[in-house]
Amino acid sequence: RLREKCSFGKEASGNLKEAIEAAKADPFIEKVLGEEAFDRYIKMKEKEWNDYNSFVSEWELSEYLNRY
Repeated sequence: RLREKCSFGKEASGNLKEAIEAAKADPFIEKVLGEEAFDRYIKMKEKEWNDYNSFVSEWELSEYLNRY
Protein backbone atom coordinates (compact mmCIF):
# COMPACT_ATOMS: atom_id res chain seq x y z
CA ARG A 1 0.00 0.00 0.00
CA LEU A 2 1.39 3.35 -0.96
CA ARG A 3 1.37 6.19 1.52
CA GLU A 4 2.16 9.78 0.80
CA LYS A 5 3.90 12.01 3.28
CA CYS A 6 1.74 14.62 4.94
CA SER A 7 2.75 18.24 5.23
CA PHE A 8 4.59 17.67 8.52
CA GLY A 9 6.96 15.14 6.93
CA LYS A 10 5.34 12.14 8.61
CA GLU A 11 3.68 9.33 6.72
CA ALA A 12 -0.06 9.63 6.39
CA SER A 13 -2.05 7.02 8.30
CA GLY A 14 -3.20 3.98 6.38
CA ASN A 15 -6.58 3.78 8.08
CA LEU A 16 -8.67 5.46 10.76
CA LYS A 17 -7.31 3.26 13.56
CA GLU A 18 -3.74 4.30 12.74
CA ALA A 19 -4.83 7.94 12.56
CA ILE A 20 -6.47 7.70 15.99
CA GLU A 21 -3.35 6.17 17.51
CA ALA A 22 -1.18 8.85 15.89
CA ALA A 23 -3.45 11.60 17.23
CA LYS A 24 -3.36 10.13 20.73
CA ALA A 25 0.46 10.09 20.60
CA ASP A 26 0.72 13.70 19.40
CA PRO A 27 0.60 16.22 22.28
CA PHE A 28 0.24 19.10 19.80
CA ILE A 29 -3.27 18.02 18.80
CA GLU A 30 -4.47 17.82 22.40
CA LYS A 31 -2.89 21.19 23.15
CA VAL A 32 -4.65 22.84 20.21
CA LEU A 33 -8.06 21.28 20.87
CA GLY A 34 -7.92 21.32 24.65
CA GLU A 35 -8.22 18.23 26.82
CA GLU A 36 -12.02 17.97 26.86
CA ALA A 37 -12.50 18.47 23.10
CA PHE A 38 -9.58 16.14 22.37
CA ASP A 39 -11.04 13.37 24.57
CA ARG A 40 -14.46 13.73 22.94
CA TYR A 41 -12.96 13.72 19.47
CA ILE A 42 -10.93 10.57 20.17
CA LYS A 43 -13.96 8.78 21.64
CA MET A 44 -16.07 9.79 18.63
CA LYS A 45 -13.45 8.53 16.19
CA GLU A 46 -12.98 5.27 18.12
CA LYS A 47 -16.75 4.69 17.92
CA GLU A 48 -16.64 5.45 14.20
CA TRP A 49 -13.83 2.89 13.74
CA ASN A 50 -15.70 0.25 15.76
CA ASP A 51 -18.90 0.87 13.78
CA TYR A 52 -16.98 0.58 10.52
CA ASN A 53 -15.39 -2.70 11.59
CA SER A 54 -18.77 -4.11 12.60
CA PHE A 55 -20.35 -3.45 9.21
CA VAL A 56 -20.69 -6.37 6.80
CA SER A 57 -20.81 -5.21 3.19
CA GLU A 58 -22.87 -6.73 0.39
CA TRP A 59 -19.62 -7.85 -1.24
CA GLU A 60 -18.53 -9.71 1.91
CA LEU A 61 -21.90 -11.41 2.16
CA SER A 62 -21.90 -12.54 -1.47
CA GLU A 63 -18.21 -13.47 -1.41
CA TYR A 64 -18.07 -15.42 1.84
CA LEU A 65 -21.56 -16.47 2.92
CA ASN A 66 -21.86 -19.33 0.45
CA ARG A 67 -18.18 -20.25 0.48
CA TYR A 68 -18.03 -21.70 3.99
